[in-house]
Amino acid sequence: CSGKMICGEQGFCIADPKTNNSTITDKDPANVVVKYEVSPEKKEVLIENRKSLSVQFVLFEVRGDQKNPSSEVVWKVEPKGKISVEKDGWIYLDGSVAGVFTLTAFAPDIKGSAQLTVKTKETVLSDGVAFESSKLFPDDNSLISTTTQYAGSIDSVYPNHEVIVPRNISPIVFQWNAVDGVTLYKLTIGGSVSVISLLTRSTEARFSKEVWSVLADSERNIPLIWIVEGVSEAQQNSLYGTNKKNITFSDDHLQGAIYYWSVDTANIMRFRMGEDSPKPLFDKTGYPEISQAVKDNVECAGCHTIASDGKTMALTFEGASYDGRKGGIIDVQKPYLASIKPEDDKFLSIYQSFSPDVKYLVFSEYNLS
Repeated sequence: CSGKMICGEQGFCIADPKTNNSTITDKDPANVVVKYEVSPEKKEVLIENRKSLSVQFVLFEVRGDQKNPSSEVVWKVEPKGKISVEKDGWIYLDGSVAGVFTLTAFAPDIKGSAQLTVKTKETVLSDGVAFESSKLFPDDNSLISTTTQYAGSIDSVYPNHEVIVPRNISPIVFQWNAVDGVTLYKLTIGGSVSVISLLTRSTEARFSKEVWSVLADSERNIPLIWIVEGVSEAQQNSLYGTNKKNITFSDDHLQGAIYYWSVDTANIMRFRMGEDSPKPLFDKTGYPEISQAVKDNVECAGCHTIASDGKTMALTFEGASYDGRKGGIIDVQKPYLASIKPEDDKFLSIYQSFSPDVKYLVFSEYNLS
């Protein structure tokens, strides 16, 4: 690549964003200066509540005082896979994507480029809430406003401030504590190109996969702000709110699974990427190698640790008839727990930790100090 060009993905030359990249000048055989211009050079559009719209970019060939649109144009878009451009330069948008895109025109070699910024703004309704109820809240500029006054505070529960979320994880559940008298809540999350709000009468909310993917794909590796506000639908004169918190989507996909202990199920939960919800690792209806009597006696499966190989897990069972806690080691990639047999009295363990080479397991015996 030369001149104002730099190398893009897969060897394509693209216009250097540090330069005035909308125009490239050539000379034809008659030594007449030929200029190529992409119009518009920059374009910003806002899509509200998934309303469709279209925008067109045109490559012009300028010879002296003559300016004609080029018909044989191939368009390349960075980043790839989010939007497509027709040969005539039309782009059709439906609110399913957002972000900043660079368009490069080839006719047949590189002739110019332009920038398209697609912003989305959407209000999601749940629990039978009417759209008119959104008027009870201030505009979405509460995300960036420093002057919004609240009559009282709402305590957020989950997620924590400055948490990083894998891009490909299913939508998480936002949770907060109830406030006396507040009957309607508004969860708002947004960044530079996307602002999404959800109205609910509950103290938790979860976006759909479609809405979640817009946020995850458009705002990668950039902290988003989220807040929860609440009002009384009867009084409508007092606004409550949480402190602003940040949430960041990872730049890359996460492979594998997430394991955690659930206080509600007293079980180790496995959350595989792409699944809608986590599932308990220990299932009393499965694992025929363990007697049903033993499985029925298990009251808790937890105190787990994952080795550095990503597949070996040590965990602990606890039951009323056990003399303390039973430990076991499993391969989480297998569909059964063949190595766990609490009736074998292998060891009574708690607080396990694998050596880096996964050859040893250090644990604290339950009935010893």
